[in-house]
Amino acid sequence: MAKLSKNPLYCLLILTYCLLSAMTVGMLLTIIVELEDPKDPMVVLILIGSIIFLIFFAYWVCKKLIEESKEP
Repeated sequence: MAKLSKNPLYCLLILTYCLLSAMTVGMLLTIIVELEDPKDPMVVLILIGSIIFLIFFAYWVCKKLIEESKEP
């Protein structure tokens, strides 16, 4: 984790991931609280796209962490 956290690009990507996950949770809560079908299909597409991105980004970060932990 030391190498990963020292690179400012990784820190920026992790902050972006946190921001996108917060936005995704906010959009989900908005849709759930209103209890109605989202009328704008763009909202659904953005929500699905951000969830897919969050899953792949988490996988990529975990893969990088595993690779760095194997290095001496």
